[in-house]
Amino acid sequence: MTINLTTPIGIAITGPNPVNETDSQAGITLLDVDYNAQIATFTIRQGTAQVSILNAGVFPGTVLLSINMQTGAWTSTDSVNPSNNKSGTFTGAAFTTFVNMMKNLRNTVEGFVAGSSGILPGTQVNWP
Repeated sequence: MTINLTTPIGIAITGPNPVNETDSQAGITLLDVDYNAQIATFTIRQGTAQVSILNAGVFPGTVLLSINMQTGAWTSTDSVNPSNNKSGTFTGAAFTTFVNMMKNLRNTVEGFVAGSSGILPGTQVNWP
């Protein structure tokens, strides 16, 4: 699933090799979770979507969204467009669901690592 942008970003570069780019969608392309610091950081790119792939545009910036998994405090930073630099607090049922998904992801991957993969054989103990 992607984000269909309310206002697509259009870029036109003239010259010997003209480029026209219209980025009408955005999506998460990378997730980094620091379970010790309890911070999840998402990289969001703009471009065009095809089936289950986002073709990231060349010119728009990258938006980073960092969420504190204990407090819900979040910040966004945009490498090109400062109007996307925002902050707030993620609360309610959606925040609880998000935290539970991050814990389940960690437990599932650790179970795989300790079990059938043979990477670090052992007994995985779920994080609460």
